[in-house]
Amino acid sequence: MRHLDEPYLTMLRVALYRPKAKEAELLQPLSVEILRSRPNDHRTRTGANSFWVLRVLEMYLQARGIS
Repeated sequence: MRHLDEPYLTMLRVALYRPKAKEAELLQPLSVEILRSRPNDHRTRTGANSFWVLRVLEMYLQARGIS
């Protein structure tokens, strides 16, 4: 996913700010805030949206019961 709009932005915020995600301390809060403030400005080396990549990682961790 390259460009994020609603409802995906809300879905990402909910996932990345849930208590278990914060408690796990896998992501640096400042980095998440930077991505959240400008969700379509940051890309991975392959051109994917960095904020979306974080959401996919969070989904993977939730599915595996990793917190």
